[in-house]
Amino acid sequence: MNQDDIYPSDNLQYRDEAIKRWGEDSVKKSEARIEQAGPERLRQANMEGEAIVGKLVDLMEADPASDKVQQLIERFYQNKHFYIEEIPLEMFRGWGQMYAADPRFRANYEKYAEGLADFVSEAISIYCDSKAK
Repeated sequence: MNQDDIYPSDNLQYRDEAIKRWGEDSVKKSEARIEQAGPERLRQANMEGEAIVGKLVDLMEADPASDKVQQLIERFYQNKHFYIEEIPLEMFRGWGQMYAADPRFRANYEKYAEGLADFVSEAISIYCDSKAK
């Protein structure tokens, strides 16, 4: 497996940004996890992430604090552990904020449904608050 398998060509730019945000060691550990798991497991993790996002779209009319939404956010959080072994809640919260604030990530969520980026961001914030107690 090589970087093209881990970072499709349109996402390679994010590697340098991730290094700046979280450090080269963190990025290399993530890449090693992905490489060790292999391309089929990477495909499964990506498909699981897509399925979770699809279910969140279906629940956008619900309260982001509802049990159903929070259960999906828990699955979303656990799915991210495929890529990174340790995900502090503040990192996860930061990702949620980034999904809404960064135009690139916002566009990725908004392609599914208008308002999804804000919905996911709020649901992640609620999740992190509940787990921090």
